[in-house]
Amino acid sequence: MYRNNMSGSVNMIFSDMVGNNQVYSALSLNGEIYDFGGQVAYINQRGKIKFGAALSHIPYLYGSMFISSDTITIKDEPIPVVNLGIDYMRMFEDNISLFASYPLSQTRRFEANMSSSWYYYRIDRHTYYYLLDGFNIGGKREKLDAPRGSNYQQASFAYVSDNSYFGMTAPMQGSRSRYQIEKYFGSLDIYTTLIDYRHYFRIRPVSLAFRFYNYAMYGKDAESGIIPPFYLGYPWLIRGYENIGYSGNNFMTGETFNLSRLSGSRIMVANAEVRLPFTGPQRLALIKSNLLFTDLNLFFDAGIAWNRGSKIEFIHDLSKGVDGSYRFPVFSTGASIRINLFGYLVLEPYYAFPFQNGGFRNGEFGLNFIPGW
Repeated sequence: MYRNNMSGSVNMIFSDMVGNNQVYSALSLNGEIYDFGGQVAYINQRGKIKFGAALSHIPYLYGSMFISSDTITIKDEPIPVVNLGIDYMRMFEDNISLFASYPLSQTRRFEANMSSSWYYYRIDRHTYYYLLDGFNIGGKREKLDAPRGSNYQQASFAYVSDNSYFGMTAPMQGSRSRYQIEKYFGSLDIYTTLIDYRHYFRIRPVSLAFRFYNYAMYGKDAESGIIPPFYLGYPWLIRGYENIGYSGNNFMTGETFNLSRLSGSRIMVANAEVRLPFTGPQRLALIKSNLLFTDLNLFFDAGIAWNRGSKIEFIHDLSKGVDGSYRFPVFSTGASIRINLFGYLVLEPYYAFPFQNGGFRNGEFGLNFIPGW
């Protein structure tokens, strides 16, 4: 089973002549029409303390998979089948927030944020029926009852540093980091921690880029499902896992990739890239161009998602495919080209080989609409 996928986004910034007042807006679509998201923010940069406010509607997608025996009726005849069920769960967040930042230097600052969020949910179940020999005979899609919505307040505090030098589509030299803690208030006992560190080495004619990313949710309600788990399969984290394939009878023997393994209350990601400025200014790129600014990239992505009590193993064992308590790291590699569209938008078409979803036999084409990390 392969699903079609569409994604895209538009970002705009409006500012006065000196940049003291800015309005930022973003619209995005990733997957289906339910995955439409948007944000608008105002930032006042007149004084030393920068402050602003934002409104947003953001969908979060995650999923789970199960396999069971079933019987369906075709032409009044009962037929035993294997039922492969995939639940796509969406949490929608409507948020209003106030934020401020205090600079310590040109490259370091503190950030604080207070917000109130309203959450509501949608669950879609895709059911696929297979004969005992693995032949697919159809399926159905249905909307399930979802949990009731809720409202929570959050506060976060972060230390941010950035001394990187940006190239044509991505940073080329220096480092970036963000260390953040966030607390949920109300009836939830949840707090999150974020570690995001990136380093760039310029070794002409290429740049080497490395990222370590750890996002974790703790507390009594961290795995209650009220706040959805983090998801590894977004292409800006790990490329190549947007479409999970199930074919033949590998799922009947348990030897299949379990979609649930991409979600967890804690995720860890590591990325490495070789970035080659391809077309652009003569002092940077291999081919001089005054209009077309592009980078060629070779990448390697790795990550793991887990929950409290998960059994983590570093050797990927497909025979434990349907047992979601076992967690393994996932990897992908491939190539991409980032294209700077006249300073308005950066496109990244890529071709990735997801090692735990077919490997080199199952190359995956995708498209990112964000600058390089």
